[in-house]
Amino acid sequence: MPYFKPYEISAPSTSNSVMSAILFYDLNDSASAGNPKTKLNNPNQIFQFGSFNGGCWRCAYEVDSIGEASVLIYFSRIAAPYVGIVAAASAAVIAKFLGYV
Repeated sequence: MPYFKPYEISAPSTSNSVMSAILFYDLNDSASAGNPKTKLNNPNQIFQFGSFNGGCWRCAYEVDSIGEASVLIYFSRIAAPYVGIVAAASAAVIAKFLGYV
């Protein structure tokens, strides 16, 4: 998803560091949302206070709406040389078939 800013794919080392920091915070702070003694109005509030989203709340697109476009952009960049070769070969075959060569 690097084609749709501000989405950012974190490196594994970054994700490990951030998730470790959240874990240590939850283990050491008695007021954290991860502590079973902390009263929450809704069980989903644990994600409100201890999340790491990577920019998905700042983007105008939803993850579901850009997945296919990201895959098409990625594979079209990888396949571009092969498409050019196939197009050139096809043009040569058509020119031979029509008698231009």
